[in-house]
Amino acid sequence: MRITLSGTENVTAKFKKAGMAFALLSKYDSPETREALSNIETLLCRGKVLKDSRSTKAVISELGNLMVFIKRYNSRSFGHCLKNSFRESRASRSFRNALTYLDCRIQTPEPVAAISRREHGILKNSYLVSLAVPNAVPTLDFFRIAAENCEIRNKYISGIADILSQMHSCGIVHGDTKLSNFYVASGNPVSGEFSMGIWDLDGTRIRKAAVGKNERIKELTRAVSSWAEISERLGVEFDIEEIVGKMLMYYAKNSETGIRLHEILLKMQKNIIREIWQPAK
Repeated sequence: MRITLSGTENVTAKFKKAGMAFALLSKYDSPETREALSNIETLLCRGKVLKDSRSTKAVISELGNLMVFIKRYNSRSFGHCLKNSFRESRASRSFRNALTYLDCRIQTPEPVAAISRREHGILKNSYLVSLAVPNAVPTLDFFRIAAENCEIRNKYISGIADILSQMHSCGIVHGDTKLSNFYVASGNPVSGEFSMGIWDLDGTRIRKAAVGKNERIKELTRAVSSWAEISERLGVEFDIEEIVGKMLMYYAKNSETGIRLHEILLKMQKNIIREIWQPAK
């Protein structure tokens, strides 16, 4: 059953300025914040770059007294600009999706603002601004810790399964449940003190009811496949059937949909075969 809190439609201030459309969470709304967001490229330039590719740029920057994560979604070509001009921007979609996750009490960075820049009605760029996650541990670093400590590893698997189960019960399909999209933060991860959440939400789809079994299997399979990929990259050996079994055990505690071990393993095998044959198309 989906859990929805009231008021998400009423907490967002919307305004336009200099060819840009803004959605700003009201709790952060102020003349100073509006002025700073109007110069979003300046905030990007001042920030610590986390990623800079053809499709996106991501930085950690300061917005007043807030540490924020800023992600710019780039338009790669005129055709890409034109096609996306008739759609909700990726930043706006991520902003809206984050509010849905938080309404369902699923940990994700709180969105601060979404900005869309258009020229003559054509979408050029969009920007997502959200609170930075303090003390976030890089996925590969935490995976190495989990590989060496069974208790931490079990807590990590349980955390992933709990997030997925809660999402699916709320009708949320993330779209890319690789391990790097589950963040680990705060406390001391070496001693097992950490919290978890999920981010990168622009591919999320919201269903009107709980997520069906096939989509649940797909998202669980993506998480386990990512575990196997990272294991291979780091040269760490795991019994993947044991990992799947534990994830399903934790997932089943909060889920009404029964999923069996062989269903995940079969889906993984099909994905591997598809990847082998896809280049030959």
